[in-house]
Amino acid sequence: MSGAPTPLPASLFNLIIYTNEPHRSSFMRGMVLKVMEKFPCRIIFIEEKRGEAGDLLKIDTSNAVFEQGGEAIACDLITIETTPSRIERVPFVVIPNLVPDLPIYLLWGQDPTVENPIFKPLQKIACKLIFDSESTDNLYAFCKKMLHYMDHNTHESMDTQWAALSSWRDIIIQVFDSEARIGILRNSRKLRISYNTSTNALFHHPLVRSLFLQAWIAARMGWHYQSSTRDNARFIIHYQGPAGEVEVQLIPESRPELNPGRIFSFYTESGEGEVTDIKRLPEQSKVVVKISKADACDMPYVLPIKDLFKSSTFMREVFYRRCSSHYHQMLRNIIHIPQEALK
Repeated sequence: MSGAPTPLPASLFNLIIYTNEPHRSSFMRGMVLKVMEKFPCRIIFIEEKRGEAGDLLKIDTSNAVFEQGGEAIACDLITIETTPSRIERVPFVVIPNLVPDLPIYLLWGQDPTVENPIFKPLQKIACKLIFDSESTDNLYAFCKKMLHYMDHNTHESMDTQWAALSSWRDIIIQVFDSEARIGILRNSRKLRISYNTSTNALFHHPLVRSLFLQAWIAARMGWHYQSSTRDNARFIIHYQGPAGEVEVQLIPESRPELNPGRIFSFYTESGEGEVTDIKRLPEQSKVVVKISKADACDMPYVLPIKDLFKSSTFMREVFYRRCSSHYHQMLRNIIHIPQEALK
């Protein structure tokens, strides 16, 4: 008499997740299932219940079963709920529950530059720190502290906002794919990036992604920061480039139905009148590229753009890549902007 096959236990790595915000906790729990389905692992989910009194330290163990290649795969999920009065005991619970000899990833659901009693103990045992710069309430301080962290730690790290930008970085690399085209970008006089300014209960700082993208370009092109202003909700940054002043505009558009911070368009214009206009097609994972000169227009063409939040690509970006020197240079570029302008 045959029955359902016994699920096979499987773990590629250990994943420790920490959060202390109810909305972010719900988001993380949804992410847990997606991670397990694509990458079988042991997950230790830590939820600190800020604002609650008492001495709670509760541990639950369960299994999630998924089918891969015709086999039933079982993954361990260990949930730790704690109040602030017991948070310092959490590392002593986590360490014995790790699968030996497997990589340990730490997904920190809050600002990693803000003091927390369990961050350093968990960061020391992790081979990689994963965090979201969108969670910070002080981007200037975050960039300075993260630069110090990266200069003084050998641990790998990944900012999920940087990972989410990989699709647009790839598009820009494909469009400016020769020395001549790179020269046109370097000698730009205007750069405009449009992004979704809508927020929700989870994401409160939609400017971060477009700010990162322009800072990455400025760092790669060798532009030097001059000044920044706000004008009718637009963030305007002035750089000095090889061909003179470069004006960067970050243009907000409200699209509540889409992810906060999503970038819609990228526009550059050189002093000679050459324009590169890249726009994301509505409800499609494609962009249309239009290049025009003062006396001619090239035939528009379409490029695919990775939709990271609808595929396993985002997971690969987060878990199997690291923040390159480009991320480091981008942070250095942002700290030239006055702290008051980033609020």
